[in-house]
Amino acid sequence: MITSLGKQLRMVRLNSGDLLKDMAKKLEITPAYLSSIENGKRTPPQNIANRVAEIYHLSQLEKDALLDSFRLTLSEVTISLNDASSRQKELGLVFARRFNNLTEDEITRILSTLNHSREE
Repeated sequence: MITSLGKQLRMVRLNSGDLLKDMAKKLEITPAYLSSIENGKRTPPQNIANRVAEIYHLSQLEKDALLDSFRLTLSEVTISLNDASSRQKELGLVFARRFNNLTEDEITRILSTLNHSREE
């Protein structure tokens, strides 16, 4: 799912006539990494908005919009349920609905369970 930052990056890229590989080269990252940032599969580096603003000579208004999108994107999480089993989908949806209402004890237990299963 394309993120707010991804939309802004694509807009800057397309308005300048750059392909994904062109922008990636200017940012000194791989096209695959830039694509995964745009699509919300990777966390963007802290300096990406400022670098894009500098490289593409964005106005202050455009830079502010890019920074706002960067901040919004950091608060977004995308989970693909395309290849998930029905149980995984159920878990993902239940977790998403309850996420903002989890108690500290529930968070601790969930983290403990997930960290324990990673160690096995």
